[in-house]
Parts: sequence; structure tokens; C-alpha cells
Amino acid sequence: MSIDTPHFIQYKFHMNRTILLLSALVALAISACQAAPTPLPTSTPTVTAGPPPTATPSPTSTHLPTPVPVVRVDSGDRALFYGEYDQAREQYQTALNESTDRAVQAAALWGLGRTDIEDGKYKNAIDILEKLITEYPESTYAARANFLVGQA
Repeated sequence: MSIDTPHFIQYKFHMNRTILLLSALVALAISACQAAPTPLPTSTPTVTAGPPPTATPSPTSTHLPTPVPVVRVDSGDRALFYGEYDQAREQYQTALNESTDRAVQAAALWGLGRTDIEDGKYKNAIDILEKLITEYPESTYAARANFLVGQA
């Protein structure tokens, strides 16, 4: 089969046409993006008659709502990560005391146990983790707590 066969010439013609068509489409797309940018609307100042402007009162500070226990567990996790053990304990303990959700309570106990292990308070950590294991056996933290008790 020689290079100048009708099939090869026809194939070459279609390839050249395809490349030419794609190049034209790319050029058209690029030029369309830059063809005529839309001018931004201009604003004209309006002058109105009336009393002079008065100072607006500054907003008063509003008290933020007390974080929900789940947020307190997250705050405890963050404090534990940064080695702020007292802050972590406070957040976990508050979440434990304020929540009626068993999953949140288990997470709070898990955090308290990890905090005490990180802080070197192994006896307290064992007590907390054993409470987690016995009172929340359905929790995903129960198996992990068994492991940490063994480490402590």
C-alpha cells in the first residue's frame, strides 16, 4: 500500500479539515471572550434637599448564644490538639453536663479520657474511660476506650 492511495489522501484531507475546524473554534472562542467587554454602569450622584444627615447609632453588642454541646466537644478537641488541657476538660465536661444525647455524652467522655492521658493523669483517665465502656457500650468510642485503658 503506497502513501498516495485514495484512502490515505481522503484520511489526510479529513484530518486537516478537523484540525482546521478545531483551530477556528478555539480562535472564535478566544475572540468572543475579548470582543466587546460590557461597560460598567456609571452612577450619577443625586442631590436631594432635606435635613443634614444625622449620625446613626452604633449597634449594641448582642450576647452570643451558648454553644450547643456538639460545638463544645469540637472546641474541646481543638483545645486538646493545641495542648490546652484545662480548656479541653472544661469544654468536654460542659458538653457532658448539658447534653441529653447519649452520642454527645460518649464523645465528651472520650475527650475527657484522652485529655487526661495526654496530661499524664492516667488513673483519672482509666476511671473516665471505664465509665464510657460500661455506660455507653453501644458507642463507637467504647472499643477505642478499651484500647486507651490498656495504654494507660
